[in-house]
Amino acid sequence: MIMNKAVIKDLIYGGIRELQQNSNFYYSSVVGVEYSHWTESGMLALHALAQNLSVEIDRCERQIKQKNSEEYLLKELGKHHV
Repeated sequence: MIMNKAVIKDLIYGGIRELQQNSNFYYSSVVGVEYSHWTESGMLALHALAQNLSVEIDRCERQIKQKNSEEYLLKELGKHHV
């Protein structure tokens, strides 16, 4: 199954948020966000998340292009048979 854009957006937000809630990946300062930062493990996890989801984004975009091409072709064929 190919994911749609809404699912991918939710996975990106949810994945980053989950990583932020884990102190092994993200240090969240009580002083303020300017003192919060990703740990080395967190940076690696973010990179892995981006790599994995970029594959899904590519699949999604290819599916959209394919669907648009098919719709265009059917529309054009319909014009010639009327």
